[in-house]
Amino acid sequence: MLDTGDDPFGWADDPAVVMVCLTFVEGLTSAEIFGIFSAEELDVPMKPGPLSVLAGGDRSGIRIGQAGGWAVVVELDSLVATKPAVLNRLSASGRRVVQVSRTGSGLEGFVYWRDGELQCHFDPINPVTRTGSNPGALVTEMRASGIDPSRAEALQGNEMYRLAAEVSGVVADSNLVLGAELAAGLVARRRRRFS
Repeated sequence: MLDTGDDPFGWADDPAVVMVCLTFVEGLTSAEIFGIFSAEELDVPMKPGPLSVLAGGDRSGIRIGQAGGWAVVVELDSLVATKPAVLNRLSASGRRVVQVSRTGSGLEGFVYWRDGELQCHFDPINPVTRTGSNPGALVTEMRASGIDPSRAEALQGNEMYRLAAEVSGVVADSNLVLGAELAAGLVARRRRRFS
């Protein structure tokens, strides 16, 4: 594992972590989230390594931790939670959802949902260009995280993870993302359609 020094989000620079999706969900239990994901919940908590042995083929592994009224869904080889239908259900009934994702091809994004609706979305290439029903919803939190919401410059570090921590109060550090034994489950991978 990469030495992350004093940066709690240094794990994101580890070349072994190619794809990642962290979804912070307010006010739902792990069991409720597994249900929304249509996941097969496993009987024991797991770290990423042992979980990856059970995943593969048409299934991906997800892990869920709980902290201070928020759940954190950790996906290291899938992006199941990025589906709008999933985000809509996770954020229904006034709940907040914050998500930071990176694809295997390096595309990154930050989304903020509330009450079943996308409030704000941006990518680190240009945080000035925000979409959603309330693109200014997190301006104060962006500034507190080291993101200038009025500057059209690419982010240089792990500011999106800092922003997620600012909104949720949960720091997704190396221990949580890569080291913790968390409630675990298996979800169906997205299937590609060929025409």
